Amino acid sequence: MSFIRPEVSGIIWKYREPIIWVPVMLSSLWMLMNARGFLMIALCAVLYAVSTAFLLVSVQRVRFRQATASAGVVVIDERRVGYFGPVTGGSLEMDELGELELIMADNEPQWRLTDKTGQCITVPTAAKGADGLFDLFTALPGFSMDAALRALEARSEVDVSLWKTQ
Repeated sequence: MSFIRPEVSGIIWKYREPIIWVPVMLSSLWMLMNARGFLMIALCAVLYAVSTAFLLVSVQRVRFRQATASAGVVVIDERRVGYFGPVTGGSLEMDELGELELIMADNEPQWRLTDKTGQCITVPTAAKGADGLFDLFTALPGFSMDAALRALEARSEVDVSLWKTQ
């Protein structure tokens, strides 16, 4: 028997990373305000900066995750992305990625990953394991996660090109 309502439990689970980083950041800020001596101030400042950075990244991760579940599974092995869906699927090496787009298909946002030879896979943003794409996308040179999150939240019917190889 759970004493927490399922709706509240779902919200806590969705925001689990920021919930962890807020107290760490606030504690480090308190320690920084009360620190004496150069070394202690420097250590507390570093802890505060790192915890603030992790808090900001965790908020981006929450925005990146989609609430509803979609068919299919995303498997990430090293830098190889595989999508196994009920109708389509495939895999792609991130080192061979040529273009990344956000498209609307079947009234659902999907990532379209196209390699340099033209082969592409389409991954629903709400597929199981799709939140793991966050780390792969941020590793792309020149990729703007803010632009991707704005496009994801806008849910435009127009395909949005988010990244192309130079």
